[in-house]
Amino acid sequence: MRKFVVFILNLDSRIYVAVSETINGRRFYEFANGKRIAAGNIDGNIRKLTQNAYIYDQHAHRVGKKKLARKAKIRTYGKPVKIKGRAHYIIGDKRYVKRANFK
Repeated sequence: MRKFVVFILNLDSRIYVAVSETINGRRFYEFANGKRIAAGNIDGNIRKLTQNAYIYDQHAHRVGKKKLARKAKIRTYGKPVKIKGRAHYIIGDKRYVKRANFK
């Protein structure tokens, strides 16, 4: 039986890693204590919007009236998370964009 360890990192927090390694084609950072975390959760991935998009909070409520323009490049972190049945990418601290707006 595997035990999973959950890391809670705040936005803009500093981490110190011992080594970066690739396992099954995925990049991970390894801490000095032997624990690993996926690099995409820390570095993020640049994704291009295919249509105008709004920013949502953790309850799927729109934040402000600002729109993200089509073809804008946005940095997302980790895999999509489900909020009220729809997949969203994390773009910042309690800020999300719908997955359907990306390629």
